[in-house]
Amino acid sequence: MDTHARIAVVFCMRDIFTSIFIFISTVVVHVYLHRLLKRHSINTLKTIFIFPIGVIGTVLIVFTQDHLPSGSLWTLPLPLTSLALYGLMATLHVMLFASYFFNAESPSAKLLFMVRRKGALARHRIFSSFSNESLILKRLEGLVVSGYARKKGAAWTITPKGARAASLIEWYRSLLRWDKGG
Repeated sequence: MDTHARIAVVFCMRDIFTSIFIFISTVVVHVYLHRLLKRHSINTLKTIFIFPIGVIGTVLIVFTQDHLPSGSLWTLPLPLTSLALYGLMATLHVMLFASYFFNAESPSAKLLFMVRRKGALARHRIFSSFSNESLILKRLEGLVVSGYARKKGAAWTITPKGARAASLIEWYRSLLRWDKGG
């Protein structure tokens, strides 16, 4: 590979590395804000709005860089790929972060943590650690605390915020043709 081709490859990878660096920086700021707000008992779900700032940063940096002319398909500048990479990483991070607010420790994760802590568990011990009622009540309480549902007497109702979240989840499931899932 000649020097020009090597420089072009570095410039392409520079877009990708810039995107990854901005994402990692955004996550660090997000975690710092989350911990700071949590210390003061402030709802920290809103800290996810740091990620659109990362998108703006990625666009400003990657799309305004001078790119060398490409010699082949393999050395094309990758600003759109970089932006898509940032978007995918941020979306996955936000989904993982938001699952906490839905009190969504899955039974599978709970099983893994239990077995890791104890080393080995018999079937009866595992079944005695779970009940349908506790699994459902824990999630309902999480929805109420997060403002997605409201308890009225012995019944629960969905709030406008919960209706928006349900619509978004339903749209995403239909987009992926998922029938099941949290």
